[in-house]
Amino acid sequence: MSKEIYLAGKVDSGKSQISQLSSELESRGHHITLKWWEGEKLPKPYLDYPRISAEASRAMIVAIVRSHVFIFIPQGNVLGALVEFGVALRDREDHPDKEVIVITSPETRQSVFYGNEGVIVLKNTEQLKERPWY
Repeated sequence: MSKEIYLAGKVDSGKSQISQLSSELESRGHHITLKWWEGEKLPKPYLDYPRISAEASRAMIVAIVRSHVFIFIPQGNVLGALVEFGVALRDREDHPDKEVIVITSPETRQSVFYGNEGVIVLKNTEQLKERPWY
């Protein structure tokens, strides 16, 4: 059963892990709704490039809403990914079959929203293999 999947995390420090997970999921027949980590980085500061930032944020929101599974890998300062996480949580209200997954260790700073009944918290990417769709 193929799934539409969105991966969220830190573009700099998490890029390698996210890219590797993306390849693994695609090799299993799943589709990544947006590979935001590929290609040129968005110019910063974001407010100096409002058109580019607006287009990128809209594309990310559409890709999150289109996904069946949202996977968040928090590492360090992940302000943008936390917004993506919020979009996924809100979308889950309309689509209760959507899986919102956070992959984090107990040592990593946590959010109260990880305790939301709609969130599945895993300790590592290996635990993804236990999901029925994997």
